Amino acid sequence: MKKKILVVDDNRQMLEFISNLLEEEGHQVVAAEDGFSALDLLISYTPDIIFVDLVMPLIGGDKLCKIVRKMEHLQDCCLVLVSAAASELDFDYTEIGADACIAKGPADSIAEHVLAVVKESDSLQKKDGSKAIRGLDEIYPRQMTRELLSRNRHLKTMLESMAEGILEVFSGRVVYANSTAASLFDMSPEKLLFAYLLDLFGEKERLYIKTLLQTESGPLQKIDPDMPVELNGRQVVIKKQAVQGDETTYILILTDVTERKKAEKELREYRDHLEVLVKERTFELTKTNRLLQKEISGRIMVEAALLESRELFDSFMKHLPALAFMKDVNGQYIYFNEAYKDILKVDPDDFIGRSDDAIWSAEVAGRMQENDKIVMSEQRVLNTVDTVTINDETQYFLTTKFPIFKEGRPFLLAGVAINISERYRSEQEKKKLEAKLQHAQKMEAIGTLAGGVAHDLNNILAGLVSYPDLILIDLPPDSPLRNAILTVKKSGEKAAAIVQDLLTLARRGVAVKDIVQLNDIVAEYLESPEYNKLKLYHPQVELATDLETGLLPVKGSPAHLSMTIMNLVSNANESMPAGGKILISTENRYIDSPLSGYDDVEEGDYVVLTVADTGLGISAKDMDKIFDPFYTKKTMGKSGTGLGMAVVWGTVKDHSGYIDIQSTRGEGTTFTLYFPVTREKMLNDNYKLSIKELEGKGESILIVDDVAEQREIASKMLIKLGYAVTAVSDGEAAVDYIKDNTVDLLVLDMIMEPGIDGLETYKRILDLNPAQKAVIASGFSETDQVKEAQRLGAGTYIKKPYTLERLGAAVRAELAGGIV
Repeated sequence: MKKKILVVDDNRQMLEFISNLLEEEGHQVVAAEDGFSALDLLISYTPDIIFVDLVMPLIGGDKLCKIVRKMEHLQDCCLVLVSAAASELDFDYTEIGADACIAKGPADSIAEHVLAVVKESDSLQKKDGSKAIRGLDEIYPRQMTRELLSRNRHLKTMLESMAEGILEVFSGRVVYANSTAASLFDMSPEKLLFAYLLDLFGEKERLYIKTLLQTESGPLQKIDPDMPVELNGRQVVIKKQAVQGDETTYILILTDVTERKKAEKELREYRDHLEVLVKERTFELTKTNRLLQKEISGRIMVEAALLESRELFDSFMKHLPALAFMKDVNGQYIYFNEAYKDILKVDPDDFIGRSDDAIWSAEVAGRMQENDKIVMSEQRVLNTVDTVTINDETQYFLTTKFPIFKEGRPFLLAGVAINISERYRSEQEKKKLEAKLQHAQKMEAIGTLAGGVAHDLNNILAGLVSYPDLILIDLPPDSPLRNAILTVKKSGEKAAAIVQDLLTLARRGVAVKDIVQLNDIVAEYLESPEYNKLKLYHPQVELATDLETGLLPVKGSPAHLSMTIMNLVSNANESMPAGGKILISTENRYIDSPLSGYDDVEEGDYVVLTVADTGLGISAKDMDKIFDPFYTKKTMGKSGTGLGMAVVWGTVKDHSGYIDIQSTRGEGTTFTLYFPVTREKMLNDNYKLSIKELEGKGESILIVDDVAEQREIASKMLIKLGYAVTAVSDGEAAVDYIKDNTVDLLVLDMIMEPGIDGLETYKRILDLNPAQKAVIASGFSETDQVKEAQRLGAGTYIKKPYTLERLGAAVRAELAGGIV
């Protein structure tokens, strides 16, 4: 069937080639050299098929397809794109309304595909989805074309994103419109294309448009911006730009000035209003100026007085030997005096504008802010003692805070803080010493009373305990009196045990003379009937031990030490009614410097006994009373007499020991007992290594220790093992000795006061003798100082207190290069 066909191509040779090809096939062919001409034809012409070039001047093939699809009489027309840039494009031609696309390639190929499309035209429109480009495999992509297309897309994107509307007009018709222009005309771009420009405006605006279009080509022309064109309710300024070399084409630039015009109008109205106000105010100011002239002289005098007052205030605050500050109602600092630089060593300007929680810890800041609330809400002076940490040191300040009023209401908070750290510490130490003295005096008084009572009770109990035995011997086995006599005897024995507790409390009859191994006493108690009975009453409690091997002996009373352990374990069980864990541990510990706790522990060698539980803990109000005789939280007559902890306290003091307590409510309690080490019979103990194996060969050893007892113990041990020993009391003396003498080995204490410590001593000796061997000793755990000394060349680290085996093995190993 023959078809009516329109061929549109700006390439005359291609236009003639396709037209001739189709005419030879007997089809009716109409040709157009561009999209603009084609649209003119299509107003009155209805072809069956349109072959259209993609890239053409004025109106391209893509726009032409979109316009055709909007024309009602062309809905059944088959649209075919013919593109020389088909291989460089990346788009779906169906999206613009085309039914087929042919790539321009060899003439034979084009002819084949054109005729095939004509043959299939009736069925092409019925196919859905994206379709392949015909003849694409017979051409090759061109880089330049790709770059030009990319550039074209870039320019198109720029035009579409412009805030101004852009129209390209050819022979009075629109051949290009960006999105902004379409929006201003309230039309789709396809509908706007090919429309007559003048038809787009109202009758009133056409005169202005004609005037603009009739101007000669050349520089940019525009309508008077004060008289914009009305367009769909918007004020629009239109500029005209001729296209160079083309007198029939020009560009129109449409700028929406609606908001600007509105603002200009409001600005004019506001300016007119201001002029009226200025006139009114000028009159008022003239009148006011006369009054101000009279006030100025008075203000000058007031300002002079204020300046003098300010200078006095600044001078006073600068020399005030206390911290002074002011805060606003939000708690932010607005003033600090110079004392902050001298006392706190900080620049007060760094604190201005900051609140307490940005300067101090959360706990300190919270306390300060609570005090501020009291001052401001109750409008009164408040005195407090504030504790703060400055450069890792705790400081105490007596702080006075008060409100500053304005118009009867507090609007500032001011304060003065005086550093009372030394006085506060002295008072606290005094209170602590007084409390200890009072406790000692109370225990002494109670002990005296308990001793007298115990003495009298012993005389009374002699008959109650002894006579039942004599009576029972003579009673027949089946006598009805036997149970009653046994009951009397057991009661007497219980009373005798209480008397023994009273004697311990009175600190009489405690023979602290045996050489005792504390591990043995712990083990014996855990095998005792008393402990087995305790386990029956408290089966839900677990007990574990951690006893140090090689524990040093103490000089003491085995019976009283065992009773101390029993009382501590019993109390721990009582504190865990729902069950829990008890840990008994022992260790050797050397105290280099005094420890502060419940007792202040002096320097020296100690065997430390610890009993820790996971029980209810001890409250703060009970902590100071737990060692008082007859004070107990248990039910009297059921769980105890109230003497157990008093016996513990008396026993520790009789052994010249110390007590420390750590307790947290709901988490448990730890009792730590310090017993002084004894060196008696130490050399008779059994060692893992024999003395023969530890003996030296007369090597020279220098002992450096600031504690005389430690020097003496170490010297005697090493002399016993056959070494030539010299001992000095500080690091400086050790350095002086090495300047004039050589030694095979140093036994060097890490912590020495006053003077240089062990690490510094070793560094100075290495300067004199880089190969000097050394063994490091300390009462503390392995510290960074110990590790640094070992890094410099020192050998084994020994933890005090000394034992013969441990000291001998360390010395022997270091002299032998690490091998005993």
